[in-house]
Amino acid sequence: MRTITKHTHALPRRGRRRAVVLAAVTAAFLAPAAAQAAPAATAPPPDVTLSLAVTDAPGATPQTATLRCRGSRAVAGGYLARVPAEACLQARGLAAFLLSQPDPNRICTDIFGGEQTAKVTGSVNGRRVQRAFARRNGCEIADWNRMGLLLDGAMSPSRLLVAYHRTGGFAGLDDRLSVATSGLAIHTARDGSTEVFTLPAADLGELENALEAANFPALNDTYLPQFPVSDGFKYTLTHRGKTVLTADGAVPAALETPIAVLNRLLAGPPA
Repeated sequence: MRTITKHTHALPRRGRRRAVVLAAVTAAFLAPAAAQAAPAATAPPPDVTLSLAVTDAPGATPQTATLRCRGSRAVAGGYLARVPAEACLQARGLAAFLLSQPDPNRICTDIFGGEQTAKVTGSVNGRRVQRAFARRNGCEIADWNRMGLLLDGAMSPSRLLVAYHRTGGFAGLDDRLSVATSGLAIHTARDGSTEVFTLPAADLGELENALEAANFPALNDTYLPQFPVSDGFKYTLTHRGKTVLTADGAVPAALETPIAVLNRLLAGPPA
């Protein structure tokens, strides 16, 4: 009777050791790839509740606004009522700034930007916000400008560089553009949609120079053609308290450049 012996093929000791090392090296290379493939957790946007009051001069009646940002919901009142989504986007981007206080030891340039003051109170994710703003020196002006829409959204006369209204044309356009002295711009289209952006320094300087050269105090209130231009535009410009109405076919030479600059800005925010 024959005895059958069953052989089991096992790796030699040296081979088993190499297999273990190879597995460890493979795992080390695959681990980073797996970590990169895993989606990173995104922190939810902070909840923001703000009350804002902007005063143009001592004793003047403050212009006020409120803002509530919860998840995807944005609700605003007062001078921010037209731009709640944009205001929430800016407030959330400034969350750390709103919760901080200015460095009392910072060195500031001696530049006076105006008598405007502002108070901002509320909370960011339950943490208290209590900030005061002014324009008495270079640091305070920079802080004010950093707040952007949240303070300049009021577009009061003292902060308004120009208000522009263009109507007409083949498409029946109806556009409004307000530009603050800080460069903040608010464009409202015929359908009521609002676009908020900040002009680059070069565009702001070009607009300021064009308006200054127009010499608004010397302009008439109205420049209209005897016979309206077919599919022409009407333009209303307000600068330094003076409002001028004109239309294609009668635009005075002094307003040709300001209107051209403003029309270019209405084409959309800078890239």
